[in-house]
Amino acid sequence: MNKYEQLRSMCSSSKILCGTDLYNLLEEDYMKELVSKIKDGTVTVKSKMALGTNKVEKYQLFLHNLDRFVYYLRDRLYINPTEFRIYLGYLIESNYIDKLLFTKELFEDDSFKFEVYFWQIASERLLGVLGVMAMLDPVKERLEKLEFNPKDYNLKKKDDAREVFEFFRGMINCRHDNLFNLFIDNKTIEPEKIDFFMWAWCHVLDEYIKKREHYKKFIEI
Repeated sequence: MNKYEQLRSMCSSSKILCGTDLYNLLEEDYMKELVSKIKDGTVTVKSKMALGTNKVEKYQLFLHNLDRFVYYLRDRLYINPTEFRIYLGYLIESNYIDKLLFTKELFEDDSFKFEVYFWQIASERLLGVLGVMAMLDPVKERLEKLEFNPKDYNLKKKDDAREVFEFFRGMINCRHDNLFNLFIDNKTIEPEKIDFFMWAWCHVLDEYIKKREHYKKFIEI
C-alpha cells in the first residue's frame, strides 16, 4: 500500500477527529502533490498519548497535524459544511502550509506554535483577496467602519496573524453561509464581474458591522 492509500485508510481511524474532511481533501490534486513530497522514515515525538508511540511514520505525522488544523477550524468557524470544504481546498494552497504538513513536531508537543501556523494558513487567502477589494470604495468604506485595514497586517508576525484570524472568524461567524465567493482569487476574476464580487464582500461586511457587538459579547461568555 503506497503512502496515499495509507493516508486514505487512516481517515477512518479513531485517532482522527475529522476523517471525512481529510478524505475529501485527499481527493484534491494539490493535496496529492503534497503527499508525493512526504519522505519515507520515522520521527521521534515527545507525546505518546496522541498516536500511542514516540516513533511516528512521517506520513502519519502529516495527517495527524492536518487533522488537528481542520478540527481547530471546525471548532471555531460556524460555516456551512459545503463552503467549509471549499475553504479548506483553498487553504491547502497557502504559502504557510509546509510549516504544518512537513514539520517533525507533533501538534500536541507544541500546540501554541502550531496555533500561529493555523492563523497564518486560515487567513492568507482571505487577507490577500480583501487587500485588493479594499481598493474599491464600497469595500473600503465598510472596512473603515470596522477599523480594519488589510495593509496594516503582516501574517509573519504572531500578533498580526492572531488579529487577522479573529477578524475573519467574526466575519464568517456572523454570516454562516454564502461565503464561497470570498475565497476566489482576484486574479481569476474577469474585469466585468468584479462588481459582483465586490458586493459579495460588502454584504458579508455589512452583516459583520450589524452583528459585531453582539458577537463580541457572545464570544466573551
